[in-house]
Amino acid sequence: MSVSIWIDGELSRTDLDAVEASVAGALGIKPERGDYISVASVPFQSDFGFVSSDEIVAMGYELPWIYFVAIGLLVLILLLVLVRHIRLEKSRSQLDQGVEVAAAVDDAAVEHSLPEQEKVDVLQRLRQYSADRPKDFAQMIRSWLLDD
Repeated sequence: MSVSIWIDGELSRTDLDAVEASVAGALGIKPERGDYISVASVPFQSDFGFVSSDEIVAMGYELPWIYFVAIGLLVLILLLVLVRHIRLEKSRSQLDQGVEVAAAVDDAAVEHSLPEQEKVDVLQRLRQYSADRPKDFAQMIRSWLLDD
């Protein structure tokens, strides 16, 4: 076991030896076992300068670039959110156009064979299917287009 102790201030060698003996006895230090203890007196720094709240406020006015960076980051985040929202709206409108195309194709296919109420039911089912399973709906439209 190794122990090192620093004491604030300047102590004489006898005082340091007394502290070393006290600590060695308290910890059970045995030099024959390879244990080591070191005691030193070092004057600690005690003149820490504390900053008052007025000085903190004054520092804030000296560094306005921090505010500009924060505002810039906020604007960047808002722009990214706006771009993402626009892209989502665009993809939704394309999906809606796909539903209208599918409805038009379906209307043309069943125009002569089904009564009007059945056409409306098929259209509603297609819209529900496109909302529930958009990938499968897109594949269905692709297969219709490839069949023609």
